[in-house]
Amino acid sequence: MTRHDNLRVGNNSYITNFILLMLIYTGIRLSELANLKVDDVDDEQNLFRVMGKGQRERFVPFGRTVAKAQDEISDEVPTGACWH
Repeated sequence: MTRHDNLRVGNNSYITNFILLMLIYTGIRLSELANLKVDDVDDEQNLFRVMGKGQRERFVPFGRTVAKAQDEISDEVPTGACWH
């Protein structure tokens, strides 16, 4: 059991866990997360490409905790789809 397991809501709520960890660990805005697409993820460099205020593109790094949560949901999300 990791220290982040208590963030899970329900037994199989990996997507909820991923959303919470994204907001906590990356500091991205809720609107940026809502518009994030699978294609905006660079797994090799651990970066998310987000469109910020004023439609400015920025790159947000993420660590192992978020990467692990992303791996847990990767089979559930079709390629090119939004996270939600």
